[in-house]
Amino acid sequence: MGRLFLIREGFTAADDKLSARIYHRLEEGPIAGKGLTPEDLEHWLGVYYQRMGWDEGGRPTADSLNKLDLEYKI
Repeated sequence: MGRLFLIREGFTAADDKLSARIYHRLEEGPIAGKGLTPEDLEHWLGVYYQRMGWDEGGRPTADSLNKLDLEYKI
């Protein structure tokens, strides 16, 4: 229902982004040298959308809404 609210208010998959700081690789610590690329984020958002039962645009599919017994026109 949270996603449906965001869609109603005009949010799209383009709004599913993170701060540019997330792409900065740390120089020390347990994750030194590791980082996320914009391509990684795009890939994992696609995986997340699929697991949530959403389409490529981040909108819940009709099948997902039916399984939750929700009626909503997207």
